[in-house]
Amino acid sequence: MTTTMPAAEIAFVLGVILLLTVGQIVSLLQLHRTRQRCEDLEQWLKKNTSDLAAFEKAAMGAGERLMRMEQQVRRLVERQDQVEMYSSNSRPYSQAIQLVQRGASVEELISTCGLTRGEAELICVLHGTREAHAKSGQDPAQH
Repeated sequence: MTTTMPAAEIAFVLGVILLLTVGQIVSLLQLHRTRQRCEDLEQWLKKNTSDLAAFEKAAMGAGERLMRMEQQVRRLVERQDQVEMYSSNSRPYSQAIQLVQRGASVEELISTCGLTRGEAELICVLHGTREAHAKSGQDPAQH
């Protein structure tokens, strides 16, 4: 005894199989697209990771260069401070030499430049004229 399926049932089963097959094909296409998207994202991530590493290396190099430049600036500031200190320390002597060459006395150097008597006398002896020595009461020939 063979039973045959009515045509409507066969059509229904075939329709269900067809729908399942189409659904399976759609799912496979979506899976393929998803895999391709994942591969694209992996490539993008690799590229960005590489770019980020290059930026990091450049930033580190720039940081090291900045540190060297800061050290140079510190050294230059120290040197400038030394030069200014030397200039400010020698200024009274330069002024005293100019004054004694114009005939200032030891007393004038002491009061004007704030020198000690010994400093003023030494400047007069080294840089003064005969008139300045006479004015200070010293004879350069005695030295």
